[in-house]
Amino acid sequence: MMDTANRNNLVIPQLGQDQINLLERLSNACAISGDETEVRAIVLEAITPVADTIQVDAMGNILAVRKAKSSPALKVMLTAHMDEVGFMITQDEENGFFHIFHAIVAKA
Repeated sequence: MMDTANRNNLVIPQLGQDQINLLERLSNACAISGDETEVRAIVLEAITPVADTIQVDAMGNILAVRKAKSSPALKVMLTAHMDEVGFMITQDEENGFFHIFHAIVAKA
């Protein structure tokens, strides 16, 4: 993977085939809200070689730490969600149309 500099002298990493393959695996994984098991396994596989510590909490969140190699070190937090949007089909019209369940959520 090569880096390039833009006109603001910021280094922009270029995506290599490994990153493209990871994005494809993540995109194709089933991860409906409440069952992110497949995505969690892919993420854990990807971060294990570079993380110093990894924890998975009771809710399934992954907490990983990579310690700095020098001091003073910049502290960075990356956060993301593992689930995807999903719909519950309640009826198949058999002509290409589906009825989907929708919940009405009251605003606080």
